[in-house]
Amino acid sequence: MTDAPPTGLSRRAFLTGTGAVLGSALLLGPNGLPRPGALARLAAANGPRLSLGYIEGSAGLDLGEARALLTASGTRVTPASSLRSGAKELVGGLAAVRVDSLTPGAAVEQAAQLDTLVSPPRGAGSSPLPFYAWTMKAGGAGSGPASFVTAVENEPSLGLAFRLGGRGNWQESTAVFTGGRDRGLPKLRPGTYLLGFDRQAWARSRVLPPAGDPSWAGLTSLVVTVAAA
Repeated sequence: MTDAPPTGLSRRAFLTGTGAVLGSALLLGPNGLPRPGALARLAAANGPRLSLGYIEGSAGLDLGEARALLTASGTRVTPASSLRSGAKELVGGLAAVRVDSLTPGAAVEQAAQLDTLVSPPRGAGSSPLPFYAWTMKAGGAGSGPASFVTAVENEPSLGLAFRLGGRGNWQESTAVFTGGRDRGLPKLRPGTYLLGFDRQAWARSRVLPPAGDPSWAGLTSLVVTVAAA
């Protein structure tokens, strides 16, 4: 486990490498629909944003196929916020999200933490509820893969909070996925995303370098896959 996380994030459940699933009561309101207000406010707030890239052609691939794309010749990654919209087939349903592992040639000296952020059910406050999804000690290996499901609507539906640092000196970036067309937000659709440790890693479309290329160090990312649940 990494150093103690920043204050203000005490309501947590750790998602283990066995692929635990968050309970629907934490994700959905009593009428079975998500409560997006908290995430919409987070999306509108100022603050550092995560760099999220989407691997073109990754929708519908299994995990092994998706990872093979990372080192396949000509694989292109586009900023997730530049996608036109989320996937219509996910809206009104559930998405299965898997936080997997680091990209090839990853170079990280700091500790890292990733929380998923979901809108609270009625009576649970007005701020997004955070849950551990992934963690890594400084200079060490990351925790095992974690899986969860989240409700998807035609609006902000899932948040992420990513931190780098340690020993009380954390730098946090956030992102809010939408199932719709919200301008400037990453779009939620089936496929593979790269969560960049550098906030500019996926600020533009780019072709991935081949395996073993030293430029991978500057593109260190956490691999996250999304599919219909």
